[in-house]
Amino acid sequence: GGDEKPLMFIVFVPAWKETSGWKALSESRFCIKHELLKEASHYYTEGTQHRRKAQYRVASFDTSIFFLQSKHCKWNVTNEQIQELRVAFGKNPVDAIKEQQQREEQENVYANNSGGQAEKQKEQKAEVKPKSRPATKMRQETITDRTDPIGRNVVDKMEVKRTITSTATENPKKKKKKKKRRRIDEASETSQQLDILKSLGVA
Repeated sequence: GGDEKPLMFIVFVPAWKETSGWKALSESRFCIKHELLKEASHYYTEGTQHRRKAQYRVASFDTSIFFLQSKHCKWNVTNEQIQELRVAFGKNPVDAIKEQQQREEQENVYANNSGGQAEKQKEQKAEVKPKSRPATKMRQETITDRTDPIGRNVVDKMEVKRTITSTATENPKKKKKKKKRRRIDEASETSQQLDILKSLGVA
């Protein structure tokens, strides 16, 4: 039966000692402890809150707390637990809700800051700095596109522009020699093209 199982019940009722219900609880063989909360020292949720402005109200009567246990139950009720219970019942529920909301907000702020800092550190670790490259400058060179190897179709001289990238730190003397050599090559190439055109009777 029920006596063989460890069972415990905590019952809260108005301390109306003249009633049969209160007497039955106080005289039960399973009652191991009884605590009394004085009126105006604790709060209740308003049972008719749908008709009242406030959701909670101060108790207008004493409250009895009965602790009932089966004989196989080994759960002890300590004085510290009773004191915590009295403090909880004696706290204004409105203030308790505000305190709970403030704690939750602080926890959220802490969690967000911790998460944000962790994400920031992760981004900093993953960040790759771009490699520095030497400064460059652009110059254009004109070349002549010549024609098919057989010589049947001679293409008119046309200029093709291509971009050549060179470092800005190029030696000015080398640069001057290259420019002079390029002019000589262009003049020689143009002369060869004119000779081919003359031989074909085009020029």
